[in-house]
Amino acid sequence: MSQRIFEFYRAGSFEGRGERGYGAVWHPPTDVYETDDGAVIILEVAGMAGSEFSLIVKNRVLVVTGTRRDETRKRVYQQMEIHYGDFRSEIHLPWSVEPQSIEAKYGDGFLRIVVRRRKPERIPVLTE
Repeated sequence: MSQRIFEFYRAGSFEGRGERGYGAVWHPPTDVYETDDGAVIILEVAGMAGSEFSLIVKNRVLVVTGTRRDETRKRVYQQMEIHYGDFRSEIHLPWSVEPQSIEAKYGDGFLRIVVRRRKPERIPVLTE
């Protein structure tokens, strides 16, 4: 991953904020890597359906949210490492993206998102 994407990604992440367990917004494990024409973001969030994710892109920030529900009955846990409830991941990108070209696919517990850089637009200069 390029250093630029790494720095932007870390600036918006929840690492080190101690948001774990029930009732807190948690941050799923996320990989981000740059490609020739954009970036690929992979979130590890097992036990969901594709329709349960929300993706919004605004001002070079891709925000992925959702809720992973714990459908089991209440238990007294001895150890709990699987997060349930609301999650949010913000990926700060160093360039503008083409929102209509974003592709998101969910399978085998991974949400894979492909974003493409916005191509520069040529502005014609008119002569009088």
